[in-house]
Amino acid sequence: MSLQLNNLIDLLKRRTGGRGEGTKMAEANKDNDEIDATVKEEEQRNKEEQEEDEEDISAYEKFDYLRFTVADFHGIARSKSVSRRHFRSQLKDGITMFAGFLAAGTRCDITPLDEVCSMNFGNCAVRSMPGTLHPLPWAANGKHRVGEVLCETFWMKPYGDGLPQEPCPRYVARRQLERLRAAGFQLFSTFEAEFMVFKRGTLIPIFEGMDVNSNIRMSELEEFVYGLDEMLAKVGVHTVTFQTEHGAGQFEFALEPSFGVEAVDRMFKFKNTVKELSLKQGYQATFMTQPFPEASNNGLHYNHSLWSVDSKRNLFFDQTDPDGLSVVARHWVAGIVKHLRAITALCCPTVNCYRRLFTPWAPDKTSWGIDDRFATVRVKAENSRSTYVESRLPSGPANPYLVLAATVAAGLDGVVNGLECPPERPNDPSATDLPRSLSEALRALTDDGAMVDALGKQFVEWFVKIKQELEVVPTDSLDGDSAERLEKERYFYLDML
Repeated sequence: MSLQLNNLIDLLKRRTGGRGEGTKMAEANKDNDEIDATVKEEEQRNKEEQEEDEEDISAYEKFDYLRFTVADFHGIARSKSVSRRHFRSQLKDGITMFAGFLAAGTRCDITPLDEVCSMNFGNCAVRSMPGTLHPLPWAANGKHRVGEVLCETFWMKPYGDGLPQEPCPRYVARRQLERLRAAGFQLFSTFEAEFMVFKRGTLIPIFEGMDVNSNIRMSELEEFVYGLDEMLAKVGVHTVTFQTEHGAGQFEFALEPSFGVEAVDRMFKFKNTVKELSLKQGYQATFMTQPFPEASNNGLHYNHSLWSVDSKRNLFFDQTDPDGLSVVARHWVAGIVKHLRAITALCCPTVNCYRRLFTPWAPDKTSWGIDDRFATVRVKAENSRSTYVESRLPSGPANPYLVLAATVAAGLDGVVNGLECPPERPNDPSATDLPRSLSEALRALTDDGAMVDALGKQFVEWFVKIKQELEVVPTDSLDGDSAERLEKERYFYLDML
């Protein structure tokens, strides 16, 4: 039986009563066991829902072609397209792709993975997930009706007995959401996405200057920007605000928040819509953190709060608290702060990301604060609708599925174990520097046993291996400020991320 919200809150209150660490650890282990059992029940329900969805393909028949799209480790959209005459069989069984493609490099370099080698570099099944069908109105310039489904990957029998590939980023995210739901919570979240747009084939921004919130700059490009927003709405991605940002050719879009995996599905679709439509307009959009030295940085702030499953109350808000923050919120923040060094590897997942950290306005320490723009974890406590945590750590190219997964795994550790929130920045003597390189961040992730257990050992091993071998090693021998090093980084990230 899953933990009910009231029981969990009572549990948290009891933990502030001074009982010994051994008792707390035993209770936490019991809670985790209950959560894991409920996760398995949730997976079975998802499997049954998927089987029901496969039986009805009428919604798909309005399309001529269907993209089966999955997010790899980098958040890059990988797909195969299927013509309508093969919809039924492919929706039932899934398409097949190389079993290790999730862990290929950004430019499809391959590094050997034990599990994939043991099956002689065979295939995996890529299966559509319920409720993800949407149109791609710009595809084929409207000459053909093209739809898209978001997918997850599965081992093909006999290897892995047809079970999900645990390293699949969307699956990793859903697993954390199921753990969260088993504890009596649901996640309400969204992103603020920054990206740059260049004239295609160049590094010439489509506008010059650091003209943040400029009407003049927006008026020069409003046909492109408003057209982009219109297309985003058609694929189910709804924006709240958008504007020019503090860099040449830079924009920021704030997306509408939503519950569960839908929030990260939307962010994944947002990135790909921006990149595809930009190309069709003769531009090139990139979420790469810093394409050239004088450029502003692209960030991807992640705003989120916990809500009850039953009553849909914002459980981060407490009007009786002087700061407006609940006990649950403080435990959640404590968990994130505790694991910030480890989750940097997932929130800042490229060697180029570390050109952003330790610069003005960017994160630098394991810190938090209420409405503090210089803290890595910024908490906004206003009212029951507008109390949330803004993680300022993620960089533009971060995979949204892994940002969510890392955040939930860290925050839930704080809640389940009743971690005490440290003092706010700058009054926390225990605050340490964030990693200064991807290599350092990968070591921090590997060394954090709680995060490895929560995210899955196989996922962490795959992620660390491909990042170290396919990104860190090829760039480590190059001087950090050299033109050759930056050109290598652009080769890895500019076009694909």
